[in-house]
Amino acid sequence: MKHIIFAVLIFGSLNSFAGGRVGNGGNGGDGVVCRNPDKTIKSAELLDYYEARTLRGIHADLGNSGNFQQRIEFVLKRLERLDSERAQGYLKAAQNFMSEALFQPGIVLTDIPDSDHMSLPVGCAIEQVIIQQEVKFPEDKRFLVSQDLWNAFDESNKAGIVLHEMIYAEALKLGHRNSIHTRYYNSIISSKRIESEMTPQEMHDVLKSVGFPTWSHYGFLFDVGSVKFYPNGDVESGQLSYRGKTRYIDWKNQKFEVRHVYFFEDGKLRGFNFIDSRIIHVPSKSGRIFALNCGNLIELWPNGEFAGRCGLEGEVRNGEVEKANIYISVQGQRLKISKVFGMWDDGSPRFFHSEETLNLELANHTRATFSPYNMEIDKSELVLFGFSQNNVDVTLLNGEKRVATAGNIRLFSNARLARGNIDLYDKWPDGSAQPAKLSGYTEFWENGKIKKASPKSYLKWAINNRNVVLIGSLRFHQNGKLARGQSPYPLTLEGHEGSRVWEVNKEFCLIEKNGKDISYGCEIIWKDYYD
Repeated sequence: MKHIIFAVLIFGSLNSFAGGRVGNGGNGGDGVVCRNPDKTIKSAELLDYYEARTLRGIHADLGNSGNFQQRIEFVLKRLERLDSERAQGYLKAAQNFMSEALFQPGIVLTDIPDSDHMSLPVGCAIEQVIIQQEVKFPEDKRFLVSQDLWNAFDESNKAGIVLHEMIYAEALKLGHRNSIHTRYYNSIISSKRIESEMTPQEMHDVLKSVGFPTWSHYGFLFDVGSVKFYPNGDVESGQLSYRGKTRYIDWKNQKFEVRHVYFFEDGKLRGFNFIDSRIIHVPSKSGRIFALNCGNLIELWPNGEFAGRCGLEGEVRNGEVEKANIYISVQGQRLKISKVFGMWDDGSPRFFHSEETLNLELANHTRATFSPYNMEIDKSELVLFGFSQNNVDVTLLNGEKRVATAGNIRLFSNARLARGNIDLYDKWPDGSAQPAKLSGYTEFWENGKIKKASPKSYLKWAINNRNVVLIGSLRFHQNGKLARGQSPYPLTLEGHEGSRVWEVNKEFCLIEKNGKDISYGCEIIWKDYYD
């Protein structure tokens, strides 16, 4: 992976002479310096750490041993877990500090008014410790440091001074006008907060709050603000930044320029969007290579094998795509397939579009005649999904037997019904005020709860302890609570911004928050919460 290169903006010029006030340009790091009546230094603390400690309760922890350089390494090693490229970039810059710094005793550095600080202890003052400046000539140094003040700081504060300069260099390049955000970010990465207790989402949010537009994780550089997270704070997906150089993925000897990436909860790559639509070559368990048109999205299994359901373009033979008839064998039958194709994690067929009528065994070992249609089979070639021409015996998650009439049928991998055209009487203890007869297509969650259903008549349902009348196709959360519905009457429900009146037959969506069902417009939240 390429490292982020943190450039330094350059300001002003250097005028220096021993024993006088030095520096009328550049950008500086500040310390809170307390002096005795005779002007000798009583204590010195980096402004970043002083503010964090006194105003925010954040305490610096840069390790208990080692010189300032070793403590910088300690901080940035800790940061690598949450932002590897920024940590590596800062470390590279910090390793050059001593060779780029000029330490002078007996000088007072001109104060650079970039701290915009709020408070100081009585008897103490902000004093300029270091100035970062333009290098005009080969003999010039990038940093001018007051030797007297530098000597007054302990090793942790010295490390903090250097870190401040590395961070501020990035901030200046981004147009920051003062060091407020730099000081806050420095205090965060210098504290124990970034140890195991801080999640990737929390680090992302810190960067967002300080105005840094990129963030690295899992080896990718993301645009801050584009990243979505799982409930545990790990990355679910994100858009890659054009500022970085980590925008290519090599997969199955094919190189893709990537714009968006998706992850499983354990951090393994779940899929990616590439820039331009193209034909991809996907090897199968049988050794054949299929040419697929996935638009610009590839979906993967946790082991990195192809998972997506994509358009079938043909078969790759001798490096060329041949669009001849494509056949696969299922349950001993030779099937002509077209249009769509997808695989299991071992490369065996999973999705395909059948070109002919088939008599096949379902995962529950019931046989059925399937129309030419999209189909899904399991690894043992038993049908999980298809369009049945005849009635099929099915079993619900609770073990009840039903008959699904001709039409679409889907089974879970445990052979229980996931979707089918059935008649079902059910009493919903989570909200229904009376038993209801369901007819038509009914879908189930894997825990046996109903996911989607259509009552034959009006259904009374309790929302926040008040019975309302529902009609039409309804959807439910995995805990059995109503997720989406509509009413034949005007309906007033609690919304996320106060009470809201829903018009007749207007669909609404519900999310449970703090023990109450809160209504939203489905067009706003459906994709994020229910799909």
